[in-house]
Amino acid sequence: MSVRSTTGNGGNFVQIPPVGKPSSALKIEEEENKGVISGNVGKTRSQVYLPHPKVSHQQFNDRFIPSRSAMTTAGSGVYGAASELRSPQNDFDMEVLDALSLQFSRTVMLTSKPKTYKVPAKPEVRWKFPANPERVLDAPDLNPDFYYNEMDWGPESLIGLNLGKAAYVWNKVTGQATEAGTHENMLTSIRWNPLNPIFAVGDEGATLTLTDAVAQKKLLSFSSDNGSSILSIAWRTPNELTLGAENGGIYHCDIRMPKMGSRVQTSLNNKIPSVEWNSKDISMLAAGSNDRYVRIFDLRRFTQPSFSYTHDAAIKALKWVPDEPALLLSGGGELDRRIQLMDVGQQKLLSKQEVGAQVCSAVFMDKRYFVLGLGPSQDANVQCWRYVPNSKKLEKFADVFKDPGRILNLAKDLNGSEFCALSSAESITFFLPITKAKTKSEKAKSSLHIDTLH
Repeated sequence: MSVRSTTGNGGNFVQIPPVGKPSSALKIEEEENKGVISGNVGKTRSQVYLPHPKVSHQQFNDRFIPSRSAMTTAGSGVYGAASELRSPQNDFDMEVLDALSLQFSRTVMLTSKPKTYKVPAKPEVRWKFPANPERVLDAPDLNPDFYYNEMDWGPESLIGLNLGKAAYVWNKVTGQATEAGTHENMLTSIRWNPLNPIFAVGDEGATLTLTDAVAQKKLLSFSSDNGSSILSIAWRTPNELTLGAENGGIYHCDIRMPKMGSRVQTSLNNKIPSVEWNSKDISMLAAGSNDRYVRIFDLRRFTQPSFSYTHDAAIKALKWVPDEPALLLSGGGELDRRIQLMDVGQQKLLSKQEVGAQVCSAVFMDKRYFVLGLGPSQDANVQCWRYVPNSKKLEKFADVFKDPGRILNLAKDLNGSEFCALSSAESITFFLPITKAKTKSEKAKSSLHIDTLH
């Protein structure tokens, strides 16, 4: 039975007014705060009565501050060299210093450079991969299409998976798998709601269905009359999501008005296998296409991309760099075999690296380290890379695992402590990396030992 909108307008396209907040994250600005040194000069200390021999005011001024006329600007660069300043000459001088609880070296003379204090750096995180994956699950009836996105990791340790025309939810804690509904058409994409145990699935019949995984119940469904497969899904907010279609269209929808929303035609008859909203600036959307273009859209001007750049093949792997709202990581297909780091604010390519195989998926485990899922390769096709903030470069960190098939999708848990890889060999492989801060002795070593999986 076909799943269609219950509102009666499931096949209509409606224009949704653009919403969003101004994008301040795409302009990188640096500001310097100038420190101000202030003191208590001028405040009167308590009176101290001491024997008072005749002392010239030219020798000692108020509060025992040496006369500036006795100083030059050639020594310390501020008031004068220490060798030009007069030390206490007699017992009276010393009694005055003792009474005021001052030491000669601490009077306002700046006889040496001020001390500088270094802020302790956060300990560097060491990643180590165990000799074997945590576990491997079978995924029968998987459709091994490069352009499909058939696995995602949601809240409460729930993993959603499309197998043929049925969606399944596997609970990693209990180990139980539940069928979450069958559909008329082949399923092509799945994505969890960012806050709730609700997931959206798209199919080859242009139908989007939302399902409550806990209640095991379909909440709503709506579809387009163009019949184009929904290849990719991205949630902007818990109520809004964007779809990438096989016909080159991008649709922005609001589940409170269950209809296919405003449509952007990127290019005719070109697939959109990846769409990703910027979590730090939710008005910015990135979309990858098999016409070799990555396009950046601003929701306030959603009809045309604000910026675009290219690979040499289709782009499915697409992720924004955490805590770097202007940086976007993208990976190209079989004819490209590269990853790129792009500053979309300055419209500047920061880094480009060869990976040796088709790039199918990418996921950031934390702010710096990310995992790549690749096509069949002589080397490992699950690899760990890292983004180096100081140099704005990408570098390979470790080979993790060599799977006999193509890694179609990667997904991580919400804490970023573990991840899994969906393979065209009809399997899901789980990895549990070990992370800890490096000790001083480890930092002194020239290289880091990594257990590579074979």
